[in-house]
This record gives sequence, structure tokens and C-alpha cells, in this order.
Amino acid sequence: FSIYNHNKHKIQVYDIENRKMVGSINLKSDGPDAIPELLGFHIHSFDSLFLFAFDENRIFLIDTAGIVKNIYEVN
Repeated sequence: FSIYNHNKHKIQVYDIENRKMVGSINLKSDGPDAIPELLGFHIHSFDSLFLFAFDENRIFLIDTAGIVKNIYEVN
């Protein structure tokens, strides 16, 4: 199970059975790997997370280190 923590600008991953956080992905607010506020996200695989930006027509592809691998323009 995973959620976007708006206050900390990170994605947090939880183990529901054990009720514990098992990891998190810190998102950068500035620089080349900056990610705007999220509307939603999809974890495709360990190294491929698709982030849907709020108020922007872009989808960001990042890895679990928070590094932007690609940006897709959506019309």
C-alpha cells in the first residue's frame, strides 16, 4: 500500500499486514529532478513510478531514488 504525503512531499510505502512503513521516496521540490505537487501516482515497477502532476499537463517517470527519467506532455 502506498500514499503521497503532501506535507513531506514524499511517497510512503506500507506493509498492511504488519502495519509498518517499509520505505519512502523523497520527491525534490527544486532542481532538475523537481516534482510539483501530485494529483496521483502509479507504481509500475521498482524503478518505474509514474507521477501525475497537479495543475500541469505532464506525467513524470521517476525511479525509487526520486530521479526523473522522463517527462511526458499530455494534452
